[in-house]
Amino acid sequence: MAYTPDQIVGDLSKAWGGNLLSAILYGSAATEEFDHKRSDFNLLLIVRDSVKAGSPATAGYFRKWSAGGNPTPLVMTADFMRRSADVFPIEWLDIHERHKVLYGKDLTGCVRVGGANYRLELERELKANLLRLQGKYRIVAGRTSAVQELITMSSSTFLALFRSFLRLLGVKPLPARGETAKVLAHRIGFDASAFTYAARLRRGERDALKADPDLWMGRYIRAIVAVISKAEKTNRRIKSR
Repeated sequence: MAYTPDQIVGDLSKAWGGNLLSAILYGSAATEEFDHKRSDFNLLLIVRDSVKAGSPATAGYFRKWSAGGNPTPLVMTADFMRRSADVFPIEWLDIHERHKVLYGKDLTGCVRVGGANYRLELERELKANLLRLQGKYRIVAGRTSAVQELITMSSSTFLALFRSFLRLLGVKPLPARGETAKVLAHRIGFDASAFTYAARLRRGERDALKADPDLWMGRYIRAIVAVISKAEKTNRRIKSR
C-alpha cells in the first residue's frame, strides 16, 4: 500500500515534535494536473534544526517514501529558505504558485525572488539540461526504446522550464503542462511538434511508437536550441532597459 504524504508527515511530526514547523506539498500534486499513474509527490519540510532532522530513527520513513518512487523531501530551515531565493528562483516561484500546506503554517511567503536571478537560472538550466540530453543521446543513439525513453523522460524537465519562460514573458494564467510547448511556440516562434510527439509516446500511441525516434530527437534538440536562443535574446533585451 502506498505511503501517502499525510502519512509520512504524520510520522515525522510525531518523531520530530516541535522541530517540524511546516510541511508543504508542492508541484503538480497540489493541482488538478496530478496524474496518479505518472506523477510523484514533492514535499518541503521546514524545521527549526536541519541537523536534528537527520537520524537513524526516522530514516525508515524516508526509505519507505522513496520506495514509492517519490523524490526525497526537501528539509530546510526558514532561514535557509530565505537565503536560497537568489540561487533557486525558478523553484521558489513554482512552489509559490502551486503548493498546499499539510502541517503547520505556510512559511513560503518569506522567500522573495528577484527577476535578474530568475532570468539567469532559466537560461542556465535550459543550457545545462540540453548538454545532459545530448550527452545521453550520444550513448543510446540508434536504440529505439532507449531513445524513446530519453525523449519522454527529459520532456517533463523542459516543459517545466518552458513554463518558467512563459512566466518570465508575463503569460497569465500559465497553461497546463500538455499545452506549455504549444503556447510558448506561439509566443516566441519555434517548431513544437517534437513535444507533441513526446506526449504521444508517453500515452503509448501506436503511430508514435513506430516512428523513427532518432529523427524526432533531431527535431527535439533543434526546438530546445531555438528556445535557448530566444531566452538569451529576452535576457539581453531586459538587461538593456
